[in-house]
Amino acid sequence: ITWDKYSMMVDGKRQYLWAGEFHPFRLPSPDLWRDILQKMKASGFTAVSIYFDWGYHTSKPGEYDFTGIRDMDKVLTMAAEVGL
Repeated sequence: ITWDKYSMMVDGKRQYLWAGEFHPFRLPSPDLWRDILQKMKASGFTAVSIYFDWGYHTSKPGEYDFTGIRDMDKVLTMAAEVGL
């Protein structure tokens, strides 16, 4: 990986990063996450920034919930599957 003032290059190919942000906690229906990510990809985005709201994942210090609608592994896997 190298870069210049215009973009980065991976294996000698210029890669332009155009990223959007997705907040899964604002759409608490994992069945809809893939649709949003696919629409981002179809719109030309090449990357996605996923925001974690720690207050949403922890009800008290030291206890974290990443199950069901809080499953961040699921949204990260979906993003990779659609090419973001």
